[in-house]
Amino acid sequence: MNQIVARANCGFDHVACRWTFPYRSSDAGAAAEEIHGAIASCKSLISVESDESVNHPDTYRARIYDFPATTLVLSVKDKAARSETLVTLRTVAKN
Repeated sequence: MNQIVARANCGFDHVACRWTFPYRSSDAGAAAEEIHGAIASCKSLISVESDESVNHPDTYRARIYDFPATTLVLSVKDKAARSETLVTLRTVAKN
């Protein structure tokens, strides 16, 4: 797991963890579903939304989890040019 700490353009900090798998690996989907199950079982979860918008031919699927103090985004991206599938979990603090 690669952990990345960055400052978002909108002015608050976020933390992201990224796992890299072979392109379109079933292990990537299984990892994303395992993470989803753990997050979805949290009692303080307010809502879950899906996002599959992408502006290029690679595949992108995301779930956005709304909690009282933070938002979590779990995404799966297929990157054909790099022969990788990325599973990313990031937090976004609420103001």
